Amino acid sequence: SKPSILFLDEPSSGLDPATEQSLMELLQSLSLNKLTVVCTTHVLQNAFIFNRLFFIHSGRLIFTGGTNEAREFFNERDISVSGAGTKTVMSSPLERIYSTVLNGNKTAEDWLAKYNERSAHKVKILPDNQSAPTKKKSPSTPLKLLTLLKRQWTIMRADWLNIAFLFAQVIIIGLLTAWSSDDLGFRTFIGLIAAMWFGCSNGAQQIVGEMPIYQRERVCGLGINCYVMSKVIFQGFISSVQCIVLFLVIVTAGNYFHPPEFDEEVFQESLVERENPYIVDNSKEVPPDTFIPMDESMGGDDLDSMTDDVSEEETVEEESPTVANSGAIAWFAKTFYLKENVLDSGTLALSLEDGTPIMGDDKVQKTVAGSSIWGVISQSLSLRLGAFLLATFVGVCMGLTVSSIVRSTTQAVMWVPLLLIPQILLGGFVITLPEMTKSVRSVASVIPSFSAQRMVDVSHVYGRMMPSISNRTKSPLFLTSDGAKETVTWDEAGDETTQDYQQVSDVNTSWQNLGIHNDKIGEHKQAYNIAYGTDIQILTDTVDQRRDVKYTKGTQYKFLGPAYSAINNLVIWIVLSYIIIFVSLWRKKS
Repeated sequence: SKPSILFLDEPSSGLDPATEQSLMELLQSLSLNKLTVVCTTHVLQNAFIFNRLFFIHSGRLIFTGGTNEAREFFNERDISVSGAGTKTVMSSPLERIYSTVLNGNKTAEDWLAKYNERSAHKVKILPDNQSAPTKKKSPSTPLKLLTLLKRQWTIMRADWLNIAFLFAQVIIIGLLTAWSSDDLGFRTFIGLIAAMWFGCSNGAQQIVGEMPIYQRERVCGLGINCYVMSKVIFQGFISSVQCIVLFLVIVTAGNYFHPPEFDEEVFQESLVERENPYIVDNSKEVPPDTFIPMDESMGGDDLDSMTDDVSEEETVEEESPTVANSGAIAWFAKTFYLKENVLDSGTLALSLEDGTPIMGDDKVQKTVAGSSIWGVISQSLSLRLGAFLLATFVGVCMGLTVSSIVRSTTQAVMWVPLLLIPQILLGGFVITLPEMTKSVRSVASVIPSFSAQRMVDVSHVYGRMMPSISNRTKSPLFLTSDGAKETVTWDEAGDETTQDYQQVSDVNTSWQNLGIHNDKIGEHKQAYNIAYGTDIQILTDTVDQRRDVKYTKGTQYKFLGPAYSAINNLVIWIVLSYIIIFVSLWRKKS
């Protein structure tokens, strides 16, 4: 980690003279590269290579200075006077200082007094009973927090391979996820699990790996809250950057490997219809007995001539209506699979099953208010990306919680699968809500991945119109709202065979998780049509409403309640994890 200061306690203890000399020379070489080396030692054969010596006797600092100053100060009998009258320090071994101090008659206080009396020394050592002129205040909490964050960043960037691996694994996992399936729901769910996994693995070894350092710094005034905040903020930031990269890779690569069926020209036409819906308005009809009198000064010939002039010279072509920023809207709709969200969320004119408009007292067809296009896009994307970020942050807190409880990094690594596998099983995608028993749903409702998936579910269907529902299955199966067909072609005995099937909605799982009464699964009677002129009953394939489905066909989904509940649940997970980490570290403060 290339520290700026290196503290060593008795590094030469137990070494033979040759190895001890080699070690000291190594420390000297380190000090020449912007590194301060501080070490304690009782072996003074090679102490002469140090720039500054500090001698402690009976718990008191009695001298500080260079090696020659030390010889002159302690070994007075080795000083001679030359002919010129100058003092010369004999090359007395430094290790003789021990015998001079230990076997002499001077106490530590005497040595200290002697040191302070020497005028050559500008820095005096203060006695124990005399305080320093100024006492430095303890650094503030924000400054401590900043120092801890800088230290973590310094350690991480000390080896560029650390950062390279962090993002290489994100790109690889994202590409595999996007390539493996054309199911939007599957790619998104695997992305959520991967985001939580990155956060959990990043935090699992953080605290337990530096517990000795933490306990030592606690003695020096480091607060538990400051330490925990530094870990949550730093690991949360790093993991969030990974999460955003993962999200973008899955979306971009998913569109490359599995291009969505999207006709931009048709979409633009539908977009215009969405913004300009046809609404029957009879409020301004002219009563049949009312007539508009013709200007008395205008004769019949004049009227004919005026009509001819308008038809021949002043014909005005009506401009086709357009939608502002339609190109950008089309890009978002195609890239993030929001076509139906955008088109279905406009103003809806209400009609009966036979197409008869439902009129209000004002003789205007009743409508259901729509949402703004950019409001639908921003709401859906913010929920989707927010689910990724919150899942990542919860993963970090779970990893740090484990790291604060276990006693070794090995135990921390073993806990990660135990935390993540339930997230896969109970997230609500591999096993959907209709397939879960009541007890399983109760447990799943508090699982972080379940809550993150609810946010994604709402983002998938927000603004969409409730489609037709399959009538021949126990659990409701949602079909595309526009009745799209899925064509399968194969070769049979040399002939090309084609079969059309009703296409299941690409967000079928999200519809099931949000639109089903789980306690009423299967409580519906299959619908029949009577063949014309007979009593033969023909089983219908789809229906507009079932007893075990919350919404009828044509209902626009604009309910954000499930998403808000999911966000609250994830925030509670973060807060509880923080409390557990704090309490665990408080118990380990000794």
